[in-house]
Amino acid sequence: MEIGTLDDLDLPTSRRGDSLRHFWSLIAAIGENPLGTVRAKAAIVTVSTSVLAGASIQMPAAPAWRHAAALLPPGKNEKMFLEVTGDSPFDPETQVLGNPRDVRTGAYYIRPFGWPVIECFVGRECARVMVQDSPEAGFVHALEELAALFGSDVRRVLGPLIASGWSRNPNVGGAYSCALPRNGIAREVLARPFENRLFFAGEATHGFDFSTAHGAHDSGVRAAEEAIGSIAAARLRHARAFICLVPAARICKIEDIPTDHEE
Repeated sequence: MEIGTLDDLDLPTSRRGDSLRHFWSLIAAIGENPLGTVRAKAAIVTVSTSVLAGASIQMPAAPAWRHAAALLPPGKNEKMFLEVTGDSPFDPETQVLGNPRDVRTGAYYIRPFGWPVIECFVGRECARVMVQDSPEAGFVHALEELAALFGSDVRRVLGPLIASGWSRNPNVGGAYSCALPRNGIAREVLARPFENRLFFAGEATHGFDFSTAHGAHDSGVRAAEEAIGSIAAARLRHARAFICLVPAARICKIEDIPTDHEE
């Protein structure tokens, strides 16, 4: 038997859903979106903790999950990339800190893998400037710090390439999760299934590889296995219930039915 791949399926993606409604007997429903209501026997929720803790998605009564998400807020971190053109003093695979005496400082990963780029990590005050003002303000700040470290001539070989906007995006609300003090257990709570119909994945649900891409990946595998197991168990229970409803005479010979006396 030939097994197709996901590329063979005509699956709609990037569709916004604004509610999750639980039906006890049959399905979990995700909707509404421009295509209407999408119905499934199980759903895996991967939205950020900021979205999950907010009110933008209508969900069943699941206060424990919403509360856990609120205890794992996303950090206000952003990334920028600067392009390096022409001759420059930047050695590959170098990491520097802009200004350790400035709370707005960035951390710079210079020419990762030898590529002609500089990856800039910013948080707190600098990330707030990028959100409140513009990404351009972040690029200006990064150029100033790098010029102070490597000389003003680097301005000629550096240019803005791309910047994240996670905190400005209402569908994200920040970067990776950060557990509030003494609330690391919230990750375990958030990873639990709700009524074996809704399953939760994302780096925030991982017990030790949180804040990482591989942690997010592994949590997705875990949630998928849980959903598949739940659907399989439900089918087995349904099959057993169906067999119990079938009259005994239809599933065995009359003479094989034991009796207490002869007639």
